[in-house]
Amino acid sequence: AEDHANARLLAEGMNRLGLGVRGAPETNMVLFDFEDVMAFVQATRAHQLLINPTGPGLFRAVTHLDVSSSDLDDALERLGAALVRAGRDEDAIARYRDVLEIRPDNAEIHCRIGALLTERGDLDAARAAFDDGLARDPADRRCRMELGKMLMKMERHDEAAARFEAVIAADPADGDAHFHLAAVRQLQRRAAEAIDHF
Repeated sequence: AEDHANARLLAEGMNRLGLGVRGAPETNMVLFDFEDVMAFVQATRAHQLLINPTGPGLFRAVTHLDVSSSDLDDALERLGAALVRAGRDEDAIARYRDVLEIRPDNAEIHCRIGALLTERGDLDAARAAFDDGLARDPADRRCRMELGKMLMKMERHDEAAARFEAVIAADPADGDAHFHLAAVRQLQRRAAEAIDHF
């Protein structure tokens, strides 16, 4: 079934993040270990992930039938950010760098490293990771969006706006890009332009 296949994909991604997955899933459930239960629960909830412990240090993640492959990508990105929040950012980044040893041209992995480094506050290193991802795939939406968000944090509003505009040019219906471009325009005190994107 598709939910079982998605569970296997989720387990692979979780292994890349350094989580102790307990074997290849045979159902739609992925069992994994994390020592600090409270830190992990708080971090995952802060990133809108509902993953509950089933025992001391044991967790269960479930892929239901309505979970798509893009949902898995989003969940893994949030899980990586949650690991940063729980103090395990080095593990997540190291695992992604291991993947780059095998697939150095994977723009998505460069982007995920950039997102984790942004979450950690290492913005210069994050910028380099996003640039590496965009060098491999200049049209990568996620890299453009995450770089734009990072540039907003750095108060480099013109550069951030350019990233969001590029996403909108590729997909005029991209609501997230419009929202972030409107936010940038507000920060630039260009309210009339911001209204066009709400």
